[in-house]
Amino acid sequence: MLQSPALARLLGAASLQRDKRCLAQVLAAQFGLGAGFPAGALSALGDGLLQDQAARQASWMCADPVYLQLQRDSFALAESLRLPAEQSIPMLSELNTHFTEQGLQFHAGRSGAWYLRTQQTPELSASLLAQALGRNVAAFAFSGPDAQRWRGLVNEMQMLLHEHALNQAREARGQWPVNSVWLSGPGVLPARLTAPSQRFYASDALSLGLAQCAALSCLPPPATLAELVTTPQVTAPQISTSHSDAMLVLLDDEPTAAVLDQAWLQPVWAALRRRQLSALQLHIGVGGEVLSVYLRPSDTWKFWRKPLTLEAYVST
Repeated sequence: MLQSPALARLLGAASLQRDKRCLAQVLAAQFGLGAGFPAGALSALGDGLLQDQAARQASWMCADPVYLQLQRDSFALAESLRLPAEQSIPMLSELNTHFTEQGLQFHAGRSGAWYLRTQQTPELSASLLAQALGRNVAAFAFSGPDAQRWRGLVNEMQMLLHEHALNQAREARGQWPVNSVWLSGPGVLPARLTAPSQRFYASDALSLGLAQCAALSCLPPPATLAELVTTPQVTAPQISTSHSDAMLVLLDDEPTAAVLDQAWLQPVWAALRRRQLSALQLHIGVGGEVLSVYLRPSDTWKFWRKPLTLEAYVST
């Protein structure tokens, strides 16, 4: 868990709210989408897979390669795996050979993430990867009219992957094998979304897809706050519950605690004190949930407020 003195200072001074949604769901809500939004189609769009009209009209799911770890009497979603192309391509090829007749096609995006294209959108409620990571998968089982069929399909995927020579080679090297595929976010691409901010900074596939659907320009995340705050009175450089001047999303490459402190959190505190920011809202993913943090310039002068660590938040 992130250990950051600057973050602890921000948490201690801020108004905090616990959100049972995961970070991807909170992000999607800024574009007017509900918790069961089509994460597969949006991420596939941002990952470069929806290049023609047929692909844009198809139904998609996220199909993350994962390692399920056997517990005493259950399985836990222990690890999400991002494979190099030389491993990903042969595994996807074998899956496609087996499932093509059933109308299923696996694809890898530019990022290396896996997606599943289906002929029809399944009537299925499927938890996002971030919600289940590190937890007992039984609590996140499929539900809905098509749940039984898709549980059977996942079992077939697991058997194919278990026997794959590349998985045996991974285990021989001491790496986690890909022993399952985590399917989530079924649905088709929305026709149009509403942009929540004037400036949007992100690099992950989901954010890029959301931005494209909202006709919102998406710039790569800056390295420091100084590159973002170029004018006075910039509001909320992060995901906000209302319209904001700028929104920054760090879902892909999260910085280390040291970089986060020096490049962002310490400068954010100083910028609030100087009223260069009129407000700041952060959404921090913690164990499948979100901690929402809200500060105004006046909060930075509340010297009687003690720092608060993320561990203290999780333990409540």
